[in-house]
Amino acid sequence: MAKYLILIYGNEQRWDAMGAAELQAIDEGHRAFRERAGVAVTASGQLDSSGTARTLRAGEDGPVVSDGPFMETKEVVG
Repeated sequence: MAKYLILIYGNEQRWDAMGAAELQAIDEGHRAFRERAGVAVTASGQLDSSGTARTLRAGEDGPVVSDGPFMETKEVVG
């Protein structure tokens, strides 16, 4: 059976400005979706904001760490 990856993008500033009640309502909606989907959802989670992202690249002397989720391609997810 095919598996799919679903990404939900949002405005990070909007998410950071949300109050606890609004975040709880969104979380409850996601929880209800997972309950209805049952075993069809194999995993779920929330990523940290892009400000905390780090990129690892192979260097001559080992991994090189740089700030940010910068990719050298047009695709967002490879």
